[in-house]
Amino acid sequence: MIRRVNRIFALRVNGVSLIVSIIQPEFEYVDRATETIRYLEHGWPTELCRWHSHEEYELHLIVATRGKAFVGDYIGEFKPGSLFLTGPNLPHNWITDELSHPDAVDVRDMMVQFNQESLDHLCNAFPEFNEMNAMFELARTGIEFLGFNPSFARGHLENIRDTKGAERIVALLRFLLRINEHAEKKPLSVATMSL
Repeated sequence: MIRRVNRIFALRVNGVSLIVSIIQPEFEYVDRATETIRYLEHGWPTELCRWHSHEEYELHLIVATRGKAFVGDYIGEFKPGSLFLTGPNLPHNWITDELSHPDAVDVRDMMVQFNQESLDHLCNAFPEFNEMNAMFELARTGIEFLGFNPSFARGHLENIRDTKGAERIVALLRFLLRINEHAEKKPLSVATMSL
């Protein structure tokens, strides 16, 4: 569901003038009835690329194309190897620059989604995992992990993709621990979003 609001404004990004309308993000329901972790990958263009939000955290690796990242009120660049973590209900979208990438791409994005409730259960059972709480709090406004090794990130996401059950959860935890150790975490949106 997309609801359009009647406000339109001009925006200048890197010397390019844009006319932007304020659009309520589409809410994406993620069914976790059978799996705690949802893995997705998709190409470009696709209907999955839209201004949207969901209750889950999303760890998102760009593997092809360049363009604009929209996360909350943040607008910035993305390129192959860009790694982002968005928090619950934070609207986001990655739009490929079609002038420099006019052809379709089979796989542009690799991502995994997981929810706060699962993290809470994990931290209650194993308090050592509370060391990641600051990262998850920062993710509520979005994070870009600057300079993170894209081959390393892709390998971790492929491992999550290729495993099931408890092995998939362990693979996600291993990746989360690695990104938590990464020093260059760039906060994105100025404010958290509540929808």
